[in-house]
Parts: sequence; structure tokens; C-alpha cells
Amino acid sequence: MFQFEKLAVWKKAIAFADQVSSMSRFIEIGYGSRMQVVPLAQVARQQSFLHDDQPNSLRTAAGELARMMSGLKSSLDN
Repeated sequence: MFQFEKLAVWKKAIAFADQVSSMSRFIEIGYGSRMQVVPLAQVARQQSFLHDDQPNSLRTAAGELARMMSGLKSSLDN
């Protein structure tokens, strides 16, 4: 074991990096789920479960959420 590995600050930094990594994975899963909403909304519209304007509204919301999630992921990666 290296001497720095005994330091409390090093241990805290490793725990923090682990948390950031977990959050990044969570964001990637959320991003994928968001991508699934777009085609499902279109299918729901074609099957008359949604009104004509609802898939576009969901697409707009999904796009905004994607940009926000991308920014969050970028800030965590830096």
C-alpha cells in the first residue's frame, strides 16, 4: 500500500469518484429511457391513445431533458 492511500482525503476522493461514476451511469440509463419515449409516443398517437399535438410536446420535453442531462453528465465527467 502506498502512503497516500492511508490518507483520509485520498479515501474521500475515491468515494466521491465512485459516486460520480454511479451518477453518470444513472444519467446514461435515464437518457436511454428518454429516447424510448419518442417512438412510443408516436405509436400511441397512431393508435389514438394520444392527441395529435401530444407526441410533439413529448418530443420537445424529451429534447430539453436530453440537453439538461448531457450538461449534467459533462459537468460530472470534468
